Parts: sequence; structure tokens; C-alpha cells
Amino acid sequence: MKIRLPTVTATMSVTFLFLLIGISELSLAETLLMGFGGVLVQCIFQAKTRPNPVKLVFNIASMSCAIEVAWAVQHTRIHSGLLTAGVFFLANTFSVATIIALTEHKSVWRVWRDSYFWSFPNYLMGATIVWVVGETGNLLGWQAEVLLFPVMYFVYRSHKMYANRLEDAKRRADQEAGHAMEVQAMHRR
Repeated sequence: MKIRLPTVTATMSVTFLFLLIGISELSLAETLLMGFGGVLVQCIFQAKTRPNPVKLVFNIASMSCAIEVAWAVQHTRIHSGLLTAGVFFLANTFSVATIIALTEHKSVWRVWRDSYFWSFPNYLMGATIVWVVGETGNLLGWQAEVLLFPVMYFVYRSHKMYANRLEDAKRRADQEAGHAMEVQAMHRR
């Protein structure tokens, strides 16, 4: 379940929901294994073109660091799902935004703001879903947690619709700016 990011040539996946559940419910090693598997599926099995080994290693290392930092936050005395989701969001998106900015010769802050900042509410919603999954599992058993998969799909669809709207708005703004420049040039002539 990939979403194409606006303004850059990259995608984002909603595997963060499963990783947040892993951070909350599983050991660090099990969650790292989930993250490793998620990166492999995204980069190798679901990709239009295969990434070069450097990109693959970076994606695995970036995801591993984000998982480890978020797992450490989740398993402190604070034990806040919202804080964990925020830390995971920052660790995961900022490292990727940095690499994109370096390869596309753009500002790191601008790449992060334009491509990732808008998705932060979805991470917070993901933290809420993780809490619901955990409570459902505690009350009714793990089988009831499976019933929450449609909710996760809804998060993916809303995430994707929002990204598409942002991209359409940017495209319209670019067209309007181009049209304004044409009119301005015509007036000068």
C-alpha cells in the first residue's frame, strides 16, 4: 500500500501502522524483523524498478533506526503511543527527506515539509489505531485484532486521497503560475 509523495520522486507506505503495533506488542528483534521484511517487500517485490544496493541498505538502516528509537520511547516509563508515533514519524521521515534533498539538490526542510509533514496526522491516527488494537487484543484476544484490518485499509485510502489532492493542488498552482507568466509576457509585448 504505497502512496506517491507530492513534490519529490519517492513513495511512502502505510506499513508504519504494523510497525507501531509491533513496537507496542512485540520485542525489538521481532519488530526489526517486521521492518526489514516491509522494506524488502516495498523495495524489491512491489517496486517498478529494482533499487540499487546502496538504496536498499539505506532504507533498511533508516527503518531500523526509526524502529529502535521509537521502541525505546514506547518502553520507557512515559509509555505514550502518541509520543512513540511522533518519534517514529520524525526518525523515519527526516532521514529519508535528507537523502532525497541531497540527491535532488533541494532544501532538507522544504522536502520534509512538502513531502512528509502533511502525513503527521495520519501517524497520530495510527497511534490511536494501535491503542485500539492493543485494547481489543487485551479484552477479546488476538483474533479480534484481525477485524481492525479494514480500519487500517481506511487509513491507507484516506492517506492516498489526501496525497492526491495535494498533488492536484500543486499541479493547478503551477499551471496558474505559468498562465500568469504568459499573460504578463503578453502585456509586456
